[in-house]
Amino acid sequence: MPWCVIRDGSSMTVEPVCAAFGLAARPGASITALSRGAAGRIWHLDLGADRYAVKELFVESDEESVWREVAFTAHLQAAGIRLPGSVPGHGGRFLVPLAGDSGDSWLRLYRWVDGVPADLADPGLAAQIGDLLGRLHAHALPAECEPDPWYETVPGPATWDQLADAARVQGASWSQALAGQVGLLADLAELVAPAARDQLVTCHRDLHPDNVLVDGSGDLVLLDWDDAGPACPDQELAGLLAFWHIHDDGRADDAAVRARLPGPGACRAPGVLAHP
Repeated sequence: MPWCVIRDGSSMTVEPVCAAFGLAARPGASITALSRGAAGRIWHLDLGADRYAVKELFVESDEESVWREVAFTAHLQAAGIRLPGSVPGHGGRFLVPLAGDSGDSWLRLYRWVDGVPADLADPGLAAQIGDLLGRLHAHALPAECEPDPWYETVPGPATWDQLADAARVQGASWSQALAGQVGLLADLAELVAPAARDQLVTCHRDLHPDNVLVDGSGDLVLLDWDDAGPACPDQELAGLLAFWHIHDDGRADDAAVRARLPGPGACRAPGVLAHP
């Protein structure tokens, strides 16, 4: 149909997406590809009065894990956490298969949230992300399952050597730097241990800057909840500090770290960092 606009040459069109989720596809509707990762792609579905984010998954998930995610995010929304709400399809399913010329994919649908990427140079951002993490952990639900081994498995020295060799062959600019740090990486791996099972709660587990938007009122909006699951707040806190406040040359932004750690009267996260 001529009004099912797609702006990047992909085969995804408005009509099958709307049919999958019981939406009315009106003339002038469009779907626009926004970003793509290893596991899927994000689209903006504009139906005029209503707008949505469509996540096209290249690897099938399962409805049970999606339901756990939906229940968790609904709980956090009720507690005032800003995030895109999930929209069900036919039969109340949140994971909808879609057949295409290039193979099958699976769709998720979310309410659209206007926002811009977080500005890492903003001096007030560290305190904001710290408060957000505190609220996430304060309202975290108990862990419902064991952590995926991926979150507790560290590559061995041989893997880092292979990666450094492959990077050198490919002419990667960072290959020499990686090769020079293989010993340090092995030493750090010795410090990694599984989280204590009595400390696990349901966490976001992917709190890097690409998953945070700033809306028109200045509030932080947390995206991409696909990886939500059991984790230790201490480890999520440490991961956030590394994602947000470590420069490319390995130096930590001490001022930002101090600002991220809440002061008196702030919403404190249960996570605590211990010095070795």
